[in-house]
Amino acid sequence: MKGCSLVFGIILLFTFAACNHAPHKTAIAFYNCENLFDTIHKAGKEDGEFTPTGKYHYTTIIYNEKLHNIAAVLAKMVTDDVPNGPAIIGLAEIEDTAVLKALVSQPSIARRYYHYIWYNGPDKRGIAVAMLYDPSAFYPISSMPIPVVTNDSDKKALRDILYVKGVLYGDTVHLLVNHWPSRLGGEEETEHKRATAATICRNKLNVLLQHQAKVIVMGDFNENPDDSSIVNILNASGDSTAGSMLYDPFTTLHKIGEGTLIYNHHWYLFDQVMVSKDLMHNKVGFRFDNVEVFKPSFITDSHNTAEKVPRRSFAGTYWLHGYSDHFPVLMYLVE
Repeated sequence: MKGCSLVFGIILLFTFAACNHAPHKTAIAFYNCENLFDTIHKAGKEDGEFTPTGKYHYTTIIYNEKLHNIAAVLAKMVTDDVPNGPAIIGLAEIEDTAVLKALVSQPSIARRYYHYIWYNGPDKRGIAVAMLYDPSAFYPISSMPIPVVTNDSDKKALRDILYVKGVLYGDTVHLLVNHWPSRLGGEEETEHKRATAATICRNKLNVLLQHQAKVIVMGDFNENPDDSSIVNILNASGDSTAGSMLYDPFTTLHKIGEGTLIYNHHWYLFDQVMVSKDLMHNKVGFRFDNVEVFKPSFITDSHNTAEKVPRRSFAGTYWLHGYSDHFPVLMYLVE
């Protein structure tokens, strides 16, 4: 046992040392994976559509191709300055840890040795947000799901927010991974649900920022950067000099027509990564540099349209050999 403890201590020492020798640049990503299920029905969950006998005829062959495709996207998130890919990746629409284990084992990303964090939540289909992290870059200190429950008469439990505190190359950061309620049923009719999620996220921010924490808020918000729950409740702004709690750099991209998903020929920029002011003006360690909507040609589809749109997984119930109905987003931090 002492030998095992010694080896474990050495591993932790090297991990800590790696986290304190930062490269010049690192990346944080977020990707809505569009229903990343396995083929097995989970008791109490409405996931029957994504089984071999369900309406999508979701076989092991399709599941394995879906894993390969999502991993291929993550594998391409590299630059000369970020050769090992993102240090942290937030994910949405993940069924469970078995799916995450299969994902990080895909040959295209296996050598990054990503670890993952996921908690079972209240979503009736069983999907939740998750976080992958490179253990040579990030060391998690604590994590927890933050419940989101509406205040109306239904007291409905919505998807949890994932909170993770950890050390990114020697700098303590706090991450909040979100997937706010969709607009299914009407934008105005569902707005109160997103307002609830924004309020819960804001409450956590209030606590963290009292201690001048460095905070990264990411997710599929089902809101554009200029929508009410982002601006008025979450208190995020595209003006880095404003007195808002968060800086949302995707505001600029939204103004020039960029988007992460398209519906009825209209682009929406629902997927965003934001930072607190302490990461904007950090004088020691990493600080904000820039962002992008990540859309390499292989995940786009220009069929029957003049513009390249996300190459989604299914058209109706027909498997398209695709990736997701969302483009991922990237934020870069520099030292």
